[in-house]
Amino acid sequence: MQYISTRGNAPVLDFENATLNGLADDGGLYLPSHWPTLDHAQIRQMQALSYNQLTLQILQEFAG
Repeated sequence: MQYISTRGNAPVLDFENATLNGLADDGGLYLPSHWPTLDHAQIRQMQALSYNQLTLQILQEFAG
């Protein structure tokens, strides 16, 4: 997934580099270029996961 600056004047980065950079070069915040969506079946399956498993599954949606 690609991450873009809220101000729109910084390079597009991947999850790792956006996380390591923190703020974008233009002073904006990095946000995903699109937000992952989960359907009802996926959410129901998540109810049975431990906290660690749930965290991993959600992070995978954003990190790719």
